[in-house]
Amino acid sequence: MNLRRWVVFTFLVHLLVVAVDKGAGLVLYLLTADRPEQKGAADLLSTLPFILMAMGNLGLATGLVYHVRRKLFTVQQAAETTTLVALAWGGFVALAALAIALFVLPFLGEDFRFDPWLIVPICASIPLLLLFS
Repeated sequence: MNLRRWVVFTFLVHLLVVAVDKGAGLVLYLLTADRPEQKGAADLLSTLPFILMAMGNLGLATGLVYHVRRKLFTVQQAAETTTLVALAWGGFVALAALAIALFVLPFLGEDFRFDPWLIVPICASIPLLLLFS
């Protein structure tokens, strides 16, 4: 693929991420409209993948551009390595976040006890967000 296609693809993925984020925010707002005490926890859960993605992003895209521009590696080599690192590191961050959310946070207080069905999809999206970023 050429650069224009990748730019358009990246733009569309970011547009999809924003649409899903805002759509999830609207759904959470509608679900918690009559329960304001749960609204804050729901907001934290909805922003958790993006916060963890920012923490997990170790300059993967910047490193890719740097090494390709210096002609140290081909685009194919850099992309394969970056993809592997994004999936491996994103998986590690996701598992760490899952362990903290399910095992550490409940010790801090009863309010931090979440249903695993809420946490697992959020944590599973972290490697994908890193991959697309």
